[in-house]
Amino acid sequence: MDAGVDAAMDAGEDAGVDAATDAGEGVPCGAPGDCSAPDVVTADCVAGRCEIVTCATGRESCDGDFATGCERDLQTDPDHCGVCAGDCGLGGACTAGECDTVIDVGIGHENLCVTRSSGAVFCAGENVRGEAGIGVTGTLAVYSPLREVMMLDDATSTSVGYALAFAVRGTGGAVCMGNNAYGQVGSGSTGDLETLPDPVSGLTDVEQVSAGGQRDRGLPSVLGQEYEGFACALRTGGVVSCWGSEYGRGDGLSGDTNVPVTVSGAADVVDVSAGYEHACLVRSSGEVACWGRMGARLGAAGETADLAVPTAVAGITDAVRVDVGQVHSCAVRRGGQVVCWGDNANSELGADSTTTPASATPVAVPVIANAIDVDVGPLTSCALGSGGEVWCWGGDGSGRLGDGPAGPTTTATPVRLADLDATALAVGLHALCAIRRDGAVVCWGAEPRELGLLDFSSAWTVPTLHPEFPPTPTP
Repeated sequence: MDAGVDAAMDAGEDAGVDAATDAGEGVPCGAPGDCSAPDVVTADCVAGRCEIVTCATGRESCDGDFATGCERDLQTDPDHCGVCAGDCGLGGACTAGECDTVIDVGIGHENLCVTRSSGAVFCAGENVRGEAGIGVTGTLAVYSPLREVMMLDDATSTSVGYALAFAVRGTGGAVCMGNNAYGQVGSGSTGDLETLPDPVSGLTDVEQVSAGGQRDRGLPSVLGQEYEGFACALRTGGVVSCWGSEYGRGDGLSGDTNVPVTVSGAADVVDVSAGYEHACLVRSSGEVACWGRMGARLGAAGETADLAVPTAVAGITDAVRVDVGQVHSCAVRRGGQVVCWGDNANSELGADSTTTPASATPVAVPVIANAIDVDVGPLTSCALGSGGEVWCWGGDGSGRLGDGPAGPTTTATPVRLADLDATALAVGLHALCAIRRDGAVVCWGAEPRELGLLDFSSAWTVPTLHPEFPPTPTP
């Protein structure tokens, strides 16, 4: 056989080898010692081709090509998390071989914060007072895109109020970012903005934090405005502590406080919620008690006078959850019914606003019979059912009810949203979100820019998949 034939055969064999390699069929070999590739610990030569036996710890060959070795890090690769093709989704993260999922969502005035299972927190929306936790402030015309809060990696939940955001840490402490004009950060100081997470003073056994407050009505709505604010923490054993604006302190004393004070008589609490100028709690007995600035939102006892300590709301003895908004409050009863009380300009109590402009007596919300949670905003109320259902009622401006385009209308009858299979719910001033059982976050309402999308032109009038939080595939 001449050289030309040899060369042709060699070229043909080389081309075949290249094709086989390119096709992921392996690398030719005569013995195991011929097989070496990145992150391959042991290899074998089988039928003239190299095969991977073991990879370096935490790595795997996902493309089937020996030449590329164990090319994927299953501990950190969001496209191959834990197993090959274990995709964590757009914006997802992979931590120690598990997809980093969203476990909590909080929405406030014009802000969103989400907590991931890794302990990281991401916030978006208005950042006038540093409430996004990114070390800088914005302006009224600038909304922060979704960005990771700095110096925080062990959060278990978040709560967002007016120009204020809190996170509960796995250690039992709590941190805050945002406005501190009334001491609402709880760090022992007053006046300075906190653009990074600042520890709430003296708390080491926090189970839940609820942020409240409102824009100071004595100042114009311009850059530089301050915000009244306060927050409350449910602590181990059922104790509640609050700090900030005097309306929220609940210990019987007056004046703002920049450190947590113990709420009077709160020793057996199972849930607490802070609103604009009032707060409510649920005792283990099922009693609901409220305190703060006078109004029907406090129940009959506070309809005409401020309440400095928690005072029972008449007619509720079997509550399991409570949530408060601007001028109304709602509770879930043990049987799954929802009741609301307070002002009713937008039918947010579940009663027609034309016939019931306000009620200090709890009003039974129609339709819902299996609620496990309730979350309310200034204009809209929503409930989560035991089967993952979501109902909303009240003000429908710009799609807050989630049932399609709507004008500034109201409804007292809860609207059931398309089946969401939700596990958690968050209601804010303009935007609303739910966490689905598959890990996705869906949102609806008037202001996509509050969700970190920086879209000033449109509203999501039906539950829409947030592009940063798609479903988390099951490996």
